[in-house]
Amino acid sequence: MRPGILLDRDGTIIKDYHYVGHIERIQFIPGAADAIRRFNAAGIPVAVVTNQGGVARGFYPEDNVIEVHQYIQRELAEHNAWIDLFLYSPRHPEGSVKEYATEHEWHKPNTGMAHAAARSLDLDLKQSFVVGDRITDMKLARNIGAQGIYLGKEPLPTAVWDGIEFHYNAVPFPSLSIAANYIIERITGMSLSEFPTMNYSGINSFFQHYSDEVTTTLSKVSKLDMEQVSDLLYNAYSDGSTVWVAGNGGAAAIADHMATDHTKHMAATDTMSHNVHSLTANNTLATALANDIGYDAIFSWQLEQYATKYDVLVVFSVSGESRNIIRALQCAKEMGVKSIAIVGGEAVTIREARLADCTINIPATNYGVVEDAMSIIQHCLAQYIRQTQMSDRAIQSARF
Repeated sequence: MRPGILLDRDGTIIKDYHYVGHIERIQFIPGAADAIRRFNAAGIPVAVVTNQGGVARGFYPEDNVIEVHQYIQRELAEHNAWIDLFLYSPRHPEGSVKEYATEHEWHKPNTGMAHAAARSLDLDLKQSFVVGDRITDMKLARNIGAQGIYLGKEPLPTAVWDGIEFHYNAVPFPSLSIAANYIIERITGMSLSEFPTMNYSGINSFFQHYSDEVTTTLSKVSKLDMEQVSDLLYNAYSDGSTVWVAGNGGAAAIADHMATDHTKHMAATDTMSHNVHSLTANNTLATALANDIGYDAIFSWQLEQYATKYDVLVVFSVSGESRNIIRALQCAKEMGVKSIAIVGGEAVTIREARLADCTINIPATNYGVVEDAMSIIQHCLAQYIRQTQMSDRAIQSARF
């Protein structure tokens, strides 16, 4: 069983126009689709649980609810996002349509929809989050023992049950978009930075915040992961193994940079192997492979031809989800080649499938911040391994 997110619909994902029963009335709340995309990327199940009393009141037929959900799913797909499960209650005890004018276990704050979501998505409700803009949603969170995320504009009132007064187990946020970081961090343990979040009027303030962001992001990189990567590369250079590096775009430049720096630094030791090669460096081969086989294979094909089980693969990816990077890691695993992934974002596929022997996760989505952190990490690894082979006096007289 796993934690998940139970989302209210109107007022949480789309604007609440007091019974949204037609697709013409759908307007997404800014940032909501991207928040859902981030939940998907983090591997967190997402279910919509919504009261649709407009059916019971005769404002629109039940088929319209399904059409609205299908429309929402199509719109989310444009943002590479999706809802894993839509659940709704068309009933309301004050309804005017007889067949729907009843109380029902699925009508929030009753727990029927939450338990149905738990069965369908294998959720641990006590470790899950309920997100909504109404007190009804926070009552649902209390009834199932989940954490509430309250998006309502009015202050959350004090609750009273059985004559006992207490506060809801809920945290207020102005929007789903802003709450996303909080939810992802608590479910995955990974704090994901989103920068920038506002408009800057001058370069100096932007530069200061950007620099702070790089520093803060680097401070969150796992020390244990750094040690594991350092040990794996140290052993590879000591054993005379070949190190292959790869990446796309800016990460390709960093791969080339690593091949240059690590070759130069290891050669300077006279004790370490300096067989470091970038799989991105041969443009004619890469473009031929992309044209003849497919872009997904430009790295894995080269590994199959040139690598041995004694080698090490290092990949860089800002998103952690590039298909040619994932395919290269899969290829390395099949060949018995040790692998290192230095990636941004949540890197769900790499982490959950354990594709890399060592992973350094850079908890940010801004490509510049991630790539700057990658560059610092590869520089740090090269210089650290080099200096292990040197005396203090030699270090002081050398240029790094």
